Amino acid sequence: MVLIIYYWKVSLLDEQRKRHKLGGHKVMDYNKTWEVMNNLETSFNRITVLRDMIEDLVEAVNNDNKNDVIDITHALNAYMPVYTSQYEKASRRAWNNTVIKAAEEDVPYRGVKYDGVDLELETL
Repeated sequence: MVLIIYYWKVSLLDEQRKRHKLGGHKVMDYNKTWEVMNNLETSFNRITVLRDMIEDLVEAVNNDNKNDVIDITHALNAYMPVYTSQYEKASRRAWNNTVIKAAEEDVPYRGVKYDGVDLELETL
């Protein structure tokens, strides 16, 4: 009897996994999650370039080096949009591949409203 119940539970789990995969629901993948979170961290860590450039700018200002102030300011203005764009993409990808994937699998408060606030998650 125990063996039959065990087999039934295993079969049920296998069936649920198949339905999850075939039914349009995507099961979270550890490797994909690790990859997107690692990319997010790598992207964020590029901020150190900005920190270093700001330190150089402060030094140039303190030394009254107008040419370096101009050059570093231009470099900051050129780098900042590239940094923010890349970080925004990495953030969006991480959100969509973690929070949204988890929401597709299991959100206990799906469809619940609190004081008129809808708690549904949206893809960024």
